[in-house]
Amino acid sequence: MKLNKDKLLSLILNIATSGKYTKESEFIMSDYLIRYVLLNFASVLGIIILISYNFMNYKKGLYNIVITSTVLIIILLICFIMSRTKIPQKINSFFLLFFYLLFCAWMSYIEQVLGLNFLFIYVYPLLSIMLLGLNIGVILSSVLLLLMVLIMLVPGLSNYNYHFESFLRIFVTYNVVFFVMIVIELTRKTKDNLIEKQRQKLHDYNKNLMKMVEEKTVNILELQDALLRAMAELVEFRDDVTGSHIERTYKGITIFLNEMEKDSSYNDEIVNLNKKLIAQSSMLHDIGKISISDNILKKKGALNKEEFEEIKKHTVLGEKIIEKIEVYAKESEFLKYAKIFAANHHEKWDGTGYPRGLKGNEIPLLGRIMAIADVYDALTSVRPYKEAYSHDDAVKIIIEQKGKQFDPELVNMFIKIAKKFKK
Repeated sequence: MKLNKDKLLSLILNIATSGKYTKESEFIMSDYLIRYVLLNFASVLGIIILISYNFMNYKKGLYNIVITSTVLIIILLICFIMSRTKIPQKINSFFLLFFYLLFCAWMSYIEQVLGLNFLFIYVYPLLSIMLLGLNIGVILSSVLLLLMVLIMLVPGLSNYNYHFESFLRIFVTYNVVFFVMIVIELTRKTKDNLIEKQRQKLHDYNKNLMKMVEEKTVNILELQDALLRAMAELVEFRDDVTGSHIERTYKGITIFLNEMEKDSSYNDEIVNLNKKLIAQSSMLHDIGKISISDNILKKKGALNKEEFEEIKKHTVLGEKIIEKIEVYAKESEFLKYAKIFAANHHEKWDGTGYPRGLKGNEIPLLGRIMAIADVYDALTSVRPYKEAYSHDDAVKIIIEQKGKQFDPELVNMFIKIAKKFKK
């Protein structure tokens, strides 16, 4: 783990901007701060001890010890400065603890390592394992233990004649700290490994769950699409219309929506719209015809005035049918779109349309789009009362109705995408 200030600042910034303080963030910050504080604590403690030690030895005239201590003070200062650079903290920590080890060994050589004045030697396992991790910390702590054993037990390796009782006290005290730290670190690593495994399992579970949800969602959408198509085909069958009018208007709506995404003037109106649901819901725009008499729907030839007034009701009937479905489905974005298509696809820009005679922007955008797609398909398709118009003638008729039957801006857009309708 590379411990540097940039990582901590980045973490704090993420917490501040996102407002999320997770357990993982808490663990990373606490782990970082503990190691960072320990590193600086070890540096400062070593500097203070050596300065006070130098002061006493200078008074005693032990200049060789003063010189050696001064070198160690310089080394500790370098470690302290390095801890505030972008160098990974583990490098700083190893550098510090290696010379800390030499200092402890040197103190064992010149003095009896007893009392609170030399507590820093017993703290060495704690610092090394906390700062460098279990493996490197155990190695350095073991090296220091071995050096102290040699210095204290081998005659001639120390300026001080250690008694066996003194050595035993030092040995036991050091090893108590050493093994306690090993147990603590092993426990921490075990806990971290367990947390990581649980986190990975949870991640895999969530990933599989999301995949299952996506598959189920796709299946539901496919089933919904199939049911809609079946219902739309039933309406077409009763209307005696051939050539898949529903399918073609569905594609026409999709072409319009794709073009609108490129046109910034419609950003506010379509930004929150679901294109897939809109296109699907458009297949129900003529659902009201299912309530119209077969005598009218299947009539060969033009409708008289009374029959035309009757068939105009399919817009309101379609709206009511969808409202009844909404009672069971409660809130549904899909049904909201379908109701707009059903009720408004025969409204006209100049207000002469039906069922409500809406004018201009009073007509919902989806109704204005469907008006063009529906008329284009009606013009280019064979009907019992007429032949099919050519694509060019149909486009010409729609342009002629610009500002009358159709939204002028949408007609301009239709001109750009007319070739896609022809395909």
